[in-house]
Amino acid sequence: MDPNIDIFKQIENSIVDNVLMIKVATKAQAFIRQRVERGIYLDGSTGGSEYSTRPMPVPYGLFIKKFGKTLLRREGTRGAKNVKFIKRKVGTQHVVSTAMDRSEFSVFRSKSGHTMVLIQGGYKRWREMNMKSASPVDMSWSSRMLRNLGILRAENLQAEIGFSSASESEKAYYQHIGAGKNKVKRIFMDLSPNELDQLGDLAEKLIFQKLSS
Repeated sequence: MDPNIDIFKQIENSIVDNVLMIKVATKAQAFIRQRVERGIYLDGSTGGSEYSTRPMPVPYGLFIKKFGKTLLRREGTRGAKNVKFIKRKVGTQHVVSTAMDRSEFSVFRSKSGHTMVLIQGGYKRWREMNMKSASPVDMSWSSRMLRNLGILRAENLQAEIGFSSASESEKAYYQHIGAGKNKVKRIFMDLSPNELDQLGDLAEKLIFQKLSS
């Protein structure tokens, strides 16, 4: 018997096995993306499926660059004959703001001296203003992170799913350990018991198809 035949057969089997693993890994990748798009996160997460509506400050320059002064002037003066600046308390800080606290946006000066705009509707409203999805939480401001999620390696009957970009990998890392001032955790880079069961069924089906061919 030509020994090369056995070698070629081993190579062929290895390729088939790696193809099987890629199919299973591709399904696992789809599970993760679909779950995040629905705002569903795994055990250990501390953040809900809705974006925060807690009043949120953004730099005045950024607000003006995106939306100009017209929106700020209209909202800041609603119901008032004259706009005046008053001292008030935001959290633990005493700041200077517009007189109309009930308006959607108000300008204030932070304790550090920076001029900010307080958005009453919080991050959810900020997303709406920027034409982004406001519900559920899908971590998709630019969609780069989930688009970058892929199969990094498939060999020796193992497949690794992750991020080829270091910056996108870092984003995912901070989502897991706690992002933002409140350290909200949204754990998504894993598989639920039900997803693992489905992947097991898929692998069994693919192996059976291979043996039957």
